[in-house]
Amino acid sequence: IKSDKCRVDMNMPTQSSSFIMDNKNKNIVSLMDIMGKKFLIKMDASDIKKEQETTPETAIKYTDETKTIAGYKCKKAVVTIKNGEGKVMDVYYTEEIPTNDIKPVYKGLKGFPLEYSVNQGGMEMKFTAKNVSKVSVADSKFEIPTEGYTVTTIDGPQKAMTQEMGGK
Repeated sequence: IKSDKCRVDMNMPTQSSSFIMDNKNKNIVSLMDIMGKKFLIKMDASDIKKEQETTPETAIKYTDETKTIAGYKCKKAVVTIKNGEGKVMDVYYTEEIPTNDIKPVYKGLKGFPLEYSVNQGGMEMKFTAKNVSKVSVADSKFEIPTEGYTVTTIDGPQKAMTQEMGGK
């Protein structure tokens, strides 16, 4: 996090993703590397507004449960996505790290999420911050690469991987 910008890096065995959010200019850039294929997805203010309009409403229930994640005292919130399926996410957030509401699923959350889990199709996925460093962040961390990525839409990576595997 640096002033109005935030970058989140996620690493998984077959995929790494970086999300660069600029709250001042209202844009999000997603950088994805899926099994060696690199994709860049840009969302400007109008794209974010469309996503917010189509994102199901959420209900946040705050609990008294706490735990320490990456050195921060975190509180538990249960976020229910009201889209007919009623998906529920357990989110542990800290009020010690500034946050913004640029991603609509966490809109209104009282802090920065350091852990969340999602149950999708009977499979639970859990994302947990391993460390948080209070250091000066170089401006270069928020620069958008211009080479090596295929610029695409939000559906692009899934479509490309399906085609590569012989699907339609």
